[in-house]
Amino acid sequence: MRVLKRQGKWVQVQDFENDRGWVYAPLTSRTPYHIVKANVANIRTGPGTKYRVIARASRGDLLRTKAKKTGWVKVEQSNGQMGWMSKKLVWGW
Repeated sequence: MRVLKRQGKWVQVQDFENDRGWVYAPLTSRTPYHIVKANVANIRTGPGTKYRVIARASRGDLLRTKAKKTGWVKVEQSNGQMGWMSKKLVWGW
């Protein structure tokens, strides 16, 4: 979610489908995540299309952010698989 506004212990947030709402701030996490916005997204061994595809993610999948590099984000899937994905395929950049 993207934080739009803070008011006391509450934050107004927006999700990747542009829905908005208020959340009690202590219930949120500072751990960065990305959401897959493409129907299917390749996860690669390195930050570029020349690298081998090692996994795929689907629209709406939540991926933990591990690192960023120009136009690419290193992500971790819930099963522990890590790899690189184009920033064009995810929301939350």
